[in-house]
Amino acid sequence: MNRPATLLLRRSRWPAIGATQFCATRPVRRWYSEAGEVAPAAVKSTAVATPESNSKKPVRKPPGNKILQRETLKKLNDQIAKDQSWKTREDFDNIDDWNKEHARLTFKGAVKEADLAHAQVRLPHTKKTQGTHRVINVYYIQLRDACTCHLCVDPKTKQRHFRSSDIPEDIMPRRMRWLDESRADEEKVLEIEWATDVPGYDSSHVTRLSADEIRYPASHFYKKETLNRDRTLWNKSDMDQAQHWISYHDYMENEAKFHEALAALSRYGLIFIKDIPESRQMVEQLATRLGPLRNSFYGPTWDVRNDPKAKNVAYTNQNLGFHMDLLYMADPPGYQLLHCLKNSCEGGESLFVDAHSAARDLDESSWSILSQSEVPYHYNHEDHYYRTTRPVIEATSPSKMARYQSIKHINYSPPFQGPFEVEKDQAKHWALKAKRLIRAFKKFTQKVEEPSRIFELKLNPGECVIFENRRVLHARRAFDTTSGERWLAGAYVDESDVNSKMFTVKRKAGAFNRNQREADSSAP
Repeated sequence: MNRPATLLLRRSRWPAIGATQFCATRPVRRWYSEAGEVAPAAVKSTAVATPESNSKKPVRKPPGNKILQRETLKKLNDQIAKDQSWKTREDFDNIDDWNKEHARLTFKGAVKEADLAHAQVRLPHTKKTQGTHRVINVYYIQLRDACTCHLCVDPKTKQRHFRSSDIPEDIMPRRMRWLDESRADEEKVLEIEWATDVPGYDSSHVTRLSADEIRYPASHFYKKETLNRDRTLWNKSDMDQAQHWISYHDYMENEAKFHEALAALSRYGLIFIKDIPESRQMVEQLATRLGPLRNSFYGPTWDVRNDPKAKNVAYTNQNLGFHMDLLYMADPPGYQLLHCLKNSCEGGESLFVDAHSAARDLDESSWSILSQSEVPYHYNHEDHYYRTTRPVIEATSPSKMARYQSIKHINYSPPFQGPFEVEKDQAKHWALKAKRLIRAFKKFTQKVEEPSRIFELKLNPGECVIFENRRVLHARRAFDTTSGERWLAGAYVDESDVNSKMFTVKRKAGAFNRNQREADSSAP
């Protein structure tokens, strides 16, 4: 009989103390549900059959595949018991002997009991999980889907040889055990032999996953370093102290210094490079150190200088207010580089503001309006027309975290806002909503333009700024072309490419190999 997971805990070979002592409170993201949570596939009716109920409904025999599944499950649990015939508290005469045995087993993995869709396991001690043992549910479909053996994933191309849709819905192991042999860094490995498998795989195929691959897959760290990364909100005085400068040579050649620069870019969204050789091609070199160039109708790289025939205010000598670039495109660039080649004229100072900080300080009503109202952005010229709509504050899971932590992107570019379109079903209430939006816009603009937020500097020739396009607003003061020349070369890199670089640089540096408690407390 298939018993619910909550009941299985009581009948486990392990005493109840073992199921609670090793449970940590820290959330885990991908592989499993927390100990004690009833897996959806494991929930069955607990109603007791009575003669009356049996008389009213005909008895139906389970389908053949269900019978086979249950037979396989019984064999699997028998095999688990045989593979790990460890003693329990009842086998000891006194508590001291049990405590010694319990301490010995602290560092061993265990498959506690299996069900039709999942098994309950206790992860063993590893470098990354020191002192954070956990009883978890691992699901057969996820385990099979994550197999990276040479039969499943090509060792060279890293491409899979099977599809998720090939995995049987009722896939079942015939054996699960922790191997004592170490595969990497003295980690124990969970080995699964499959009773049912992907078509084309025979009984010789096994899946092997280390404890750290189960608890800390690459996706765990990638999400932590990108969507959930720590950001330090800043104002003018903060950036006066925290501005990060790196030399061109260190940026291009010194991996440790480059790692530090990327950490600062991740945290503040803004870094600077100095001592760049005098060449128009340097901006491309600097950008491709982060990832491939993002092309647009401006070209793979472009020049910011005074142009009498300019089709963009950025290519004039006029004052340029705070904005973000290319918000009218479906996928705006994630990062922008501006390399100064000449800047001898009066004026032309660059201004930067942390838009996340400005949004954090909004009142609740303005935050709500700007995160729920779609604002149109467009680029309307003879040869190009782009248009999209997006909220000013693009947030995720705002109910579960501090508001500023829930911000995914800020979308604010007044020079390229497009006209509103009013749908018929919105016409009656649109004017009122528009007034509320305008009020919220004004409050956000006031926050952005507070002098205490604005970090200002004048880039010198041989210097470059890199900033996160949808976090850091940028602007420029007007400049006098009669007093000199101002010339900046620019480039874009997509957010996904920079995220990839940030992640792989940290992984190569061993940042994810430490005890996770230490890594979290010492994050740069």
